[in-house]
Amino acid sequence: MGDAASLKGANMRGDTEVLLMICFFFAGALLMAYAEDLSLIPYANTVLGAAATLVAAFVGARYAFKLQLANLENRATKDKVESGNRAIFELIRTYNQFLAIRNQFIDEHRENQARHLLILPMAGNIHVLQLNFDELAFLFDSESPDLLGKLAMLQQRVASTIDVIAQRSRLHIEVFQPAVERLESRDGRTVTFGAMEQELGPRNTKVLKMLTDYMVSGVDEVLTDVENHISETHAILKNIFSEHRVIKMLKP
Repeated sequence: MGDAASLKGANMRGDTEVLLMICFFFAGALLMAYAEDLSLIPYANTVLGAAATLVAAFVGARYAFKLQLANLENRATKDKVESGNRAIFELIRTYNQFLAIRNQFIDEHRENQARHLLILPMAGNIHVLQLNFDELAFLFDSESPDLLGKLAMLQQRVASTIDVIAQRSRLHIEVFQPAVERLESRDGRTVTFGAMEQELGPRNTKVLKMLTDYMVSGVDEVLTDVENHISETHAILKNIFSEHRVIKMLKP
């Protein structure tokens, strides 16, 4: 927008300068004709010819400025739409990822009192939500200028939830599973959840429960918030850029 505003200012200055040149030209020509006591009728042909050249130059320059301004505004609009679509795509990617975590790891054991033991750890890296807030700065001028603040909070919530998932997975793999293996080697393959917690120890059991509760609530909250922000971002972008294609999420 800064480039477009600068170009508009340059356009106005160019118009003013050309008009002043034409005025000065006519004033100088009239003064010269008067000083030399010449007839204005034959001299007018010369004046009008030169004036026509100046007017043509003025019209051509004005058209070039307007064309350049239109191209710049179109490019700026296209860039904003692309930035908004990239943000929505990133939100959709995050939604699908957390939906898979909930479906594959959480839902089966959600209501089980031993879910802290039964929910398996997750291997591999989970993609962290990454939004380019510099590209989305134009949303400050929208009807919901607080959207960027909400997206920033969402990005932090996603990062915190992923950190909790990683901590729980490490504790499950490095502490809980070796404890179960020790228990099975002593007592056989059939062991109770109570025996597992006793072997794990009260401190580690409490931490595992806490991390599991945080993971479950965090995943649920992220899914709700991401879905809401996708809808809000799509609506705002579609309102600003009604003639452009804005992507949206279609839930299966």
